[in-house]
Amino acid sequence: MDYACGEGGADCEQIRSDGSCYFPNNVFSHSSFAFNSYWQKNKNNGDDDDDVDDDDDDDDGDDGGEEETGWRGRGDGMVEKTG
Repeated sequence: MDYACGEGGADCEQIRSDGSCYFPNNVFSHSSFAFNSYWQKNKNNGDDDDDVDDDDDDDDGDDGGEEETGWRGRGDGMVEKTG
């Protein structure tokens, strides 16, 4: 959350103590807001598509035939779990 709201450039003003999204005041809610803001700002930086890296680079010796568990952008600014 520190990275997203700092160097990452997310707009975290709304989750400050006087912000409109401060409540519920818990780590899950604040980090979810911060990550979403970070994603919205940076989702297109350095990559032309929103697909998860599908190279099998986990060095487990298989050919990558099975989809690995991960996350991917849905295209609407949210992410979903894969695999």
